[in-house]
Amino acid sequence: MREKLIIDKEKYSKKVGLFISFIFLIFIVIIGFTCVFDNKTSKPIRIYPSNDEIIAVSETIVSNYLKAPSTAEYPIESVKIIGNNRDSFFVSGYVDAQNSFGAKLRNVWVCLLKYNKGDFLDDSSYIIREVTINGKDVYIDK
Repeated sequence: MREKLIIDKEKYSKKVGLFISFIFLIFIVIIGFTCVFDNKTSKPIRIYPSNDEIIAVSETIVSNYLKAPSTAEYPIESVKIIGNNRDSFFVSGYVDAQNSFGAKLRNVWVCLLKYNKGDFLDDSSYIIREVTINGKDVYIDK
């Protein structure tokens, strides 16, 4: 009788061990599938700048052609992206900035630029085609 108890205990221990191993294996498989197929954690790679990035770069570029760029104020509601052809952008707006005499004036500006790879907020990542302030071309790409 004692031998039978020992044999039954060994069979029971093996079954419990197999059961625990099976549950562990299922747990590992579920975790693996969750990591592989979880689209919420992976972000798509962007290849073109967002509208906010285009506006920020355009404002930086326009500021380079102002008499007192440190005084420039770009009202958010004034800036419009008129054309957006994937990597070429036609942006317009107005800026309130001081002139050579210190008077604050409103200047209407237009910026035509093309994204050319790199950091979306770095103006050197763009090819500037044209910058116009108050109807006067201050830069034209040749």
